[in-house]
Amino acid sequence: KGPTKAAPGTSNTKLNIGAGDNPQSGYRNVDIDPKIASVEKMDANNLSSIKTASQAEVLVQNPRGFNPLESDIPRVMQPDGKLTIVGNMSNKDFNKIFNMSEEQLARYGFKLETKGVASDALTVGCKTTDGKDIIASTLKQIVLVRIGK
Repeated sequence: KGPTKAAPGTSNTKLNIGAGDNPQSGYRNVDIDPKIASVEKMDANNLSSIKTASQAEVLVQNPRGFNPLESDIPRVMQPDGKLTIVGNMSNKDFNKIFNMSEEQLARYGFKLETKGVASDALTVGCKTTDGKDIIASTLKQIVLVRIGK
């Protein structure tokens, strides 16, 4: 079975991992446990249906139970592609990445672009593991750039 196509009206080069019930417009929205029909079932640790170095942008909202830098995400990212991760500091998976030094990020093949308060567009729909909305003012984001090969 070959690579799947993005849904109509979405991009083949923008991926939203962990979409849950909060798909992002213009992205291919995936989740290990999708809550709505427009979100595809896919595991961040096995993105085998997505071509290597094919994604210009990857968005991960409130990662739980996996480190986006140690998953299959780096493989699918284009050189100089952007990885945006949103979460709050009580999320240990997010906190670990948010607090990495530039040297630590470089070991994973990334460099820091920006980090700080999450952009308004990315604060809507972030949920805790029990499904409760996360208070928007507590959300932070880090934007990383895939180091070109």
